[in-house]
Amino acid sequence: MNDPVWFYMEIKTIFGEWYYMPCYKKKAIWSVICLILLFILSSTCIAAISNAKPIEVNSTYIDNLQTRNTRAYYSFTVPSDGFIKIDFEHDNLTSGERGWDIALYNADSQQLEYFYSRWNQPKVSSANIGLKQGQYYIKIYVNTSFGKHNNANYYLTVNYTESDYWEKEPNDTILTASQVDLNQPYKGSFRITSRNISDVDYYVFQLKEDGYVNIIFEHENLTDKKTGWRLMLLDEQSTELDYFTSALNQTKTNSTNVGLPKGIYYVKVYRQMLDEYSNANYTLTVNYMESDYWEKEPNDKILTATQVDLNQPYRGSTRITSRNINDLDYYVFQLEEDSYIKMVFEHENLSENQIGWEIKLLDYDSETIESFNSYMNQTLTNSDDVGLSAGNYYVLVKPKQRQNIVDYTLTIKTLNLARTVEETTTEDLVQANDETHNLDNELDVVANEEPVEETNPGGFFEANIIPIIVVGAALAIIMALVIMIIKPKNS
Repeated sequence: MNDPVWFYMEIKTIFGEWYYMPCYKKKAIWSVICLILLFILSSTCIAAISNAKPIEVNSTYIDNLQTRNTRAYYSFTVPSDGFIKIDFEHDNLTSGERGWDIALYNADSQQLEYFYSRWNQPKVSSANIGLKQGQYYIKIYVNTSFGKHNNANYYLTVNYTESDYWEKEPNDTILTASQVDLNQPYKGSFRITSRNISDVDYYVFQLKEDGYVNIIFEHENLTDKKTGWRLMLLDEQSTELDYFTSALNQTKTNSTNVGLPKGIYYVKVYRQMLDEYSNANYTLTVNYMESDYWEKEPNDKILTATQVDLNQPYRGSTRITSRNINDLDYYVFQLEEDSYIKMVFEHENLSENQIGWEIKLLDYDSETIESFNSYMNQTLTNSDDVGLSAGNYYVLVKPKQRQNIVDYTLTIKTLNLARTVEETTTEDLVQANDETHNLDNELDVVANEEPVEETNPGGFFEANIIPIIVVGAALAIIMALVIMIIKPKNS
């Protein structure tokens, strides 16, 4: 297939206008013509900037568009960080024709806000837009594709309020994220550009010490049940750490408590194509509490397991990701010597008699050594005592229900090995002694019974006759000696 000989050069002017210029590949002159046209457009834009009418914030200006091709440019300065709202007013011209398009730009030609006014809309306003200190521009024109010209007068006002606690547009990329302080509410809002691209708001915060955060998102009640905002917590590698949504009628929603190591993190506020759009103000707060005894996300893989000390309770929570996948929490601990351990798992009473979590003890090769379940209505469960040799071991906490986003507490308890062995040995010795005692009794019975049956007479003789014979012999000797003494005297 032959390559096309024509191509289009897409050019964006400093005020966000896009031009598509045809160029012919095989003729160098067309490239020259394209460059000349680009120079003319750039010159026109520079002239527009230099001719932009300076206006002051919080003041109203009257103007009109003389022809359908007229473009009115205004420049203003934001003296300090804060937020603005653009008001555009005119007489009610009864018809529903689209009359004026209004766009806001910064000095880098980035479009920050866009809206339009119909003839029968006497007043329209932009969203509240957080801005840094600096120079900004407004362009008012007729959209020749959709609009109809009217030379009626309009009234333009840039309302400005100083504030350190508003998002700072543009913040639609992670590189331009608005810096926020911890435990401090910040305001923001969505917008739509002239190319119908939905706004994304990024915020960045820093944890100087390990701890946990909880993100709170608030807005007015907009009655509709449809999802209006989605929020995602990210680390520096853009790894998703938490995710939740807010419907238009939910005035307050929040993330789980998320344990994090010290570092830089981001909050992304966005919407998907099918979500309901709203430019209402919202409030974002990143609450933080320092702690050494929380899981450290991400720990959903064995290689990123959270290191825990023995006999120390650690807090954690499971969540559902933006891809509707349950969170996994891995922990790792080390035994310096052979020991017995017990895993203790605690959480609040969630009423339902269903398995809420599965807890597994794994060896270095990820083989299961011990496992047990914790039911949603069981506030405390534990494993059996497990004897382990010295080394590294892992604990996996796996949610079994999608709604289990409550905090839990995990403790790896060690049992005294010497005491346990001593207790076991004593028990064994008691049993052995009982058996030995019974055997001795049996032997005694046998030893006592055999002499009675076979040698009882001999025994009686040895015990009774021999002493009598000895005594009798002694008396006989004595009597013989007496006779021998008396006999000589008689002779």
